Formats: sequence, C-alpha cells, structure tokens
Amino acid sequence: MPKFFAEPFKIGNDKIIIDTDDVSHISKVLRHKTGDVITVCDGMKNDYICRISQITRDSVVCDILEKRENTAEPSITLTLFLALPKGDKADFIIQKSVELGVSRIVMFEGENSVAKCPKDAREVEKKLKKWQKTALEAAKQCGRGIIPEVSGIFTFEAAIKEAEGCGTVVFLHEKEKSGRIDDAVTRNIRTAALFVGPEGGFSPAEAEYASSHGARVTGLGSRVLRLETAALAAQAVIMHITHNL
Repeated sequence: MPKFFAEPFKIGNDKIIIDTDDVSHISKVLRHKTGDVITVCDGMKNDYICRISQITRDSVVCDILEKRENTAEPSITLTLFLALPKGDKADFIIQKSVELGVSRIVMFEGENSVAKCPKDAREVEKKLKKWQKTALEAAKQCGRGIIPEVSGIFTFEAAIKEAEGCGTVVFLHEKEKSGRIDDAVTRNIRTAALFVGPEGGFSPAEAEYASSHGARVTGLGSRVLRLETAALAAQAVIMHITHNL
C-alpha cells in the first residue's frame, strides 16, 4: 500500500489533508482516485489507513479509517556521524541508512576528507535540503514511522560535541585491531552514535580526540573498507546486535 507523510497539524480526528509535492505523485504518477486506500504517517510513529475522499490540483483529502502504531522503527535511536563523502555517495549512504533504521544523520568534515564543506552557507543549505529529500523518499519507500533528520555540516570537533547526548559513541578506525563493535554495543542499548571517517580515514589525532571524549574506538575486520561499505556494514552490525535486523 502506498505510504506518504503529513505534518501532525494537518491530521484531524477523522480527516487528513496532504498538500505537499505528494499531491502530484498521488494523482498523476500513481493515478489514485477517490475511494482508493493509502497509508499516511505523521512522522511520530503513527500510521493512518485512509480512503481518499477528494483530489484537487493542490491537495488530497483523506478520511481516516484506522490509526495504527508504526512497527518499522527500531528499538535503538542510532545517529550516524558521516564524514563528507566525495561525489554522489552521500545520497546512496543516506538512502540505505534510512532503510537500515538510522534515526539521524550528521555530516561533518574530517581532517582527511576529500570533499570539503562549501564556504557559501547557501550551498550548505542546498546540500542539506537535497539530502533531506533523499531521506524522506527512503522513509516512504521502506515504511518508516519517522523521517530521519540530516544535519550539519559540522567540524570534526563540533561533531564529537554533538554526539555527547547520543549515549554510546562507536568510532570506527581502520587501524584499531582489538576493539570490536560488539564490545561497545549490547542487546538492550537504546541510544548510540556511529562515527564513520572519510575516504582517507581518521587521523591518529582524531582517534585520540574521540577516545579522550568518551568514544569507543573500534575496528571493522582486517580488511580496509570503502566509506560507504563501512557505514552500512557497521549500522547493520549494530542493528543485528540490538535485534533490529
């Protein structure tokens, strides 16, 4: 069943109004008509089974048939701190991370980052808006109960500070040979942050800085993984350990 998101204030006791870009998608792409049933999520882990009662050029009005608790959200709130990837890798990682269950994605610039943070604040805003749209589309596709937030672009030190409220902080470092993710993450953990470095890896100084601020420095096997592989593999490991995969 097709799924869409609506802001909570547009959801009444018995009706929902959709007036976003989804209006065109519903009417022209999916060719829905009045009487068709769709799922609408409020972004707060509630799903509404609805029947379309009216379609105009600017809005779709739905009658609420049933309210359900969304069951797709993991028990862990996982924040991914991702060093700026080069090229178009960011969209791919965001898409797959949302599918895996990440709750938030924070972009930062590492010492060895190939991609750099734009100097123009408008360019940063443009990138964040594009990445947020990717997160939204992925959330709709995989049935999430929230729309994971994409934020940044932080400096490395600011990212470490931002992670202070995220509980356990897992810091992936390819030179770490003894620490493992399952040494840092347990079955019943409820909040965690995952740091994934740039293509050039984290510098020794960054690893030391993270460790001195409470991060658990861990490895991910004996092979050197690409940025996108490491980000997704580590998330999958954490979701598996916490029984969310």
